[in-house]
Amino acid sequence: MSDLVVSTDIWTLPAPSRVSMDSVDMRHTLRWRPPQAPCNTTVLYSVQYQGYFELLLRNGSWVDAAECQRIPQTHCDLSFDLGSDSDYNLQVRAECGSQRSAWTRLSRAFNRRDSKTKHTLLQGQRRARSAAWKRPTTVTVTVIVMAGLLFALFWSVVHCRPDACQTYFHKEPLPQSLVSAV
Repeated sequence: MSDLVVSTDIWTLPAPSRVSMDSVDMRHTLRWRPPQAPCNTTVLYSVQYQGYFELLLRNGSWVDAAECQRIPQTHCDLSFDLGSDSDYNLQVRAECGSQRSAWTRLSRAFNRRDSKTKHTLLQGQRRARSAAWKRPTTVTVTVIVMAGLLFALFWSVVHCRPDACQTYFHKEPLPQSLVSAV
């Protein structure tokens, strides 16, 4: 009786390489190099992620990135998938026909707090900066003027002499039809 050993390594596809994360202005794009192997069909890629929740509370399970399953591109936008400030492990694998590669992981965990900010100055922003002082100044002046007017109104009501106030605040008598009804 002989043992028959079948190696599955012969039929596996090489894994994607150089997995990296580009994160600019909170747009998180995972990128990778395609496997160095001939394929008669289009190579398709699938991406998974593992956050704090999956790692600790779901026994280390991985989640399929919804928009990055069996895609032909060598990049994947994970901006909506990586929504918290926890560390994420990321992995990608290739598929060619019935062959699948092993998963290739990003070398270190990714956190969206590491996203870079790209400072761009548009033409319209220059004009807006020159007028930036106008809005707070206008609001301040308006508040001061309104406070002054309210102060003057209340002061005049409080300090009004009775004979002078009656000319300003003249009370008209009730119509006769209302007086007789009371």
